Amino acid sequence: MSEQLQDISYMKSLYERPNQKWVCGKKSTGKPCLEGPDDRGRCQATFECSPRKEDDRWFCTRSQFLGGPCSQGPSPDGTCCRPVQKCQPIRSWRSWRGIVTCSIAVLTLAIVALILTLDGGTDLISPGALSTGHAGLEEECGTCHVSFNTGFSGWVISAFSGSIRAENSHRCQSCHNLGGHAMEPHSLSAERIEALRTEQKAGLESGPQMHNSIGGGLTVSLSRLLVSESPDLSCDICHKEHKGAGRNTTGISQERCLSCHQDQFYSLSNGHPDFVNYPSSRRTRIIFDHVSHLEKHFKEDKYSDKAPMGCGACHFPEVDGTKMVVYGYEYSCAACHQSQVSGYSLSGSKGVEVLGVPGLDIDVLKEKGIDIGEWPEEPYWTEDELSPFMKLLLSARPEFSKIEEVIQDLDLLLDLSDATDEQLEQVKNLAWIVKELFYELEIKGATALMENIRDSLKNELRNSTLIGLAAALPPDLIQSARQHWFPGLLREIPLYRNGESIQITVLTGQVDEQGTAGGETSDDDFSEEASEDAISSEDRASSGGWYREEYQLRYRPVLHADQFMKTWLDVSSQSSTAHGFRLFEFLERKNAPGACIKCHSIDKTTEKRLIVNWKIPVTDPNEHTFAKFSHTSHYSQLDEKVCFTCHKIDKEADYAAVFDSRDFHDFASNFQPISRKICVKCHLPDQAGDSCVNCHNYHIGNFPPAEIHPKTFAHNING
Repeated sequence: MSEQLQDISYMKSLYERPNQKWVCGKKSTGKPCLEGPDDRGRCQATFECSPRKEDDRWFCTRSQFLGGPCSQGPSPDGTCCRPVQKCQPIRSWRSWRGIVTCSIAVLTLAIVALILTLDGGTDLISPGALSTGHAGLEEECGTCHVSFNTGFSGWVISAFSGSIRAENSHRCQSCHNLGGHAMEPHSLSAERIEALRTEQKAGLESGPQMHNSIGGGLTVSLSRLLVSESPDLSCDICHKEHKGAGRNTTGISQERCLSCHQDQFYSLSNGHPDFVNYPSSRRTRIIFDHVSHLEKHFKEDKYSDKAPMGCGACHFPEVDGTKMVVYGYEYSCAACHQSQVSGYSLSGSKGVEVLGVPGLDIDVLKEKGIDIGEWPEEPYWTEDELSPFMKLLLSARPEFSKIEEVIQDLDLLLDLSDATDEQLEQVKNLAWIVKELFYELEIKGATALMENIRDSLKNELRNSTLIGLAAALPPDLIQSARQHWFPGLLREIPLYRNGESIQITVLTGQVDEQGTAGGETSDDDFSEEASEDAISSEDRASSGGWYREEYQLRYRPVLHADQFMKTWLDVSSQSSTAHGFRLFEFLERKNAPGACIKCHSIDKTTEKRLIVNWKIPVTDPNEHTFAKFSHTSHYSQLDEKVCFTCHKIDKEADYAAVFDSRDFHDFASNFQPISRKICVKCHLPDQAGDSCVNCHNYHIGNFPPAEIHPKTFAHNING
């Protein structure tokens, strides 16, 4: 408005007082007095001026607006000679409007109070129907409104209270648990908001990048808020109720989002930052090369009939629709890979050696008079050494570390002729701790195995874990192996512990039913015809489990997710001991029995421990990240072959090579990043919509679904 209401120069205008309740009664004549009425409507006029004295003379000070100094001048005593006639002040229009407004307000309140005293009176002042989600609270206003049970006077006070919105918001949280920072921006603490600002700043300085803050969702560069401190934001700022059953109370306008964010843009198609590396944030946990399978393996004759017909043959939407997950091993993988798991396609032994008798140079030990008692002849010419399992179990004994140090350069099997006396002594000690181990296993069974495992790993393990590590080692198998390998062990160990010398005895031949070497052939010996039909012990364990092969006890995994292999890989990968980690390296070989690590990747944690990824993580339905995407709504609109509209194969990516590194951030995706342009094809204002909340959550964190608690209504009833 450019036009002035009045000329405000002192020569041409009086000092107007538009906020006063009373005006001079002479205003209608155009000659109001300068003084004007007081606050009570009393005339304050006396004289036209207040004379000014200079030396011994008085001068008129009448305003130029009233004609300037008069010709007569003041009286000798300094009194103005022009008195002003009193008037009857009148009320200003502003005062009359105030009186009318207050009268109407009082009358309205009186009518409302009268209505509320009548039956069903509250229906007349209802603000409207609740949304579907809150429909059950139609008759329970006090559940959400703090002042409902305070009566009419409380309502009036609440209407002018600035804290009532915050108090009502706390009522909302009795059903909607949004964490301890629900009324702060994005339900995040001030520290977390500041961390996001710092992260965003660093990202902008280093170039465009994808932010995966809080749960792995895509966030664009919008994390800087206009406010420097996190304010308390009441729920009704964004969520409006009493708009009818069909109202979406979770919908937030673009303008509401942009009111806080400094980096603003108009829409997804106009100004929204481009996606970078979306949706990949890390390498896959299961090693599956889409390029090699689609371009090579599925085209081979022996696999072509087992190849999936489309993406939907392996992938399906998660329960909440967020991600596409993979069907289980049996459905998706077993047809081609079961032979690798069971070992049928594995060259060499199909079971992993757990317990065994090491080969020793028996001739030199006899010549040197090393007393190790009974020792089987066969390991003399076999190439059996201490397996990683045996070394781990023996490391539970304090003396093993010295034994290992002294004999590490010896060829135990082929030649001990150049061994020193100290080395031969430690070879002797090795033989006896091996026999001590088998003695304990026969006496205590799997319990001894679990005790040795616990002591060797030097950490506390739950019984369920120990049972998985022992895998129910059959006592009968231990006894049978002991009788074959060390028939006199039960007699030797007590003598050895008493300090008695037991001369070396080389065992040859079969073992009879009494457990003695060189006995007669039993009735259970194979006939010539039966021997021809017999299969190896390894083949007899084709269904998996424990078996004895020569001078070794082996375990053969057959079924996928074998508990023995899984548990040992988990425990050894987390081991802080040298033998534990060597065992892990032994089991993680891609040609190891079970071939577990052929498909399951390994990640190094921040604590520099290793984790074997057994499963694809399932999305927590209570986890809310900055970005959201529903495969269900998109998948239902398209033929599954159109998956390649968004997910385009990148044939140049070296997907498999990155798994040599145990840093899960080091990856090369099988697919090209999804472009924003793909989304824009459908997400326009007049089509699929491009609102911020289509793709972004406001409340961030782990929140369960809303739940109405009985105490909420109890609070309402009790006031």
